[in-house]
Amino acid sequence: MSQVITSLVAQIVWLFYIGSKPTKTDTITDTRIVWNGFGDKQPVPANKAAILLGHPDVWVTEEVFKAGVASGLYKPREFVDLNSGEDDIDLEVGMDDDDENEGESDSSVIAKIQEFILSIETDKKPKIDTVRGALPDLKITVADLNRAWKELGAPDEDEG
Repeated sequence: MSQVITSLVAQIVWLFYIGSKPTKTDTITDTRIVWNGFGDKQPVPANKAAILLGHPDVWVTEEVFKAGVASGLYKPREFVDLNSGEDDIDLEVGMDDDDENEGESDSSVIAKIQEFILSIETDKKPKIDTVRGALPDLKITVADLNRAWKELGAPDEDEG
């Protein structure tokens, strides 16, 4: 019996969600596991975790998450002892707000995204990676792209 339990535990990987959505459901591997915002951790079968870890801006292992907190990449809004077993981790990712977009206002970032979208003459919302690649000096979030798209009067559609 002990061998079976050890084998099952070895097949589980705890993944932390580091994205910006209030909840995230795994639709990539169809486990339908739900993370409740940034810093939430959930057990994932090892074979599925290997696939999800191919998206390092969305999911990371506990070791990477703790290193990110220690290095300041993931900044706690309030201190939470990661070893306490407490599930209410309230963190944000990235650098100081002062460093984001080097003083660009939200409306300026949105305007630059809109300018890019209009320049490519598309009727479909461009993928976030395409926009980030075209505007590498800006820190563009999916929310920025969605807002720019919506303000252009474009129809709602899922982020590409």
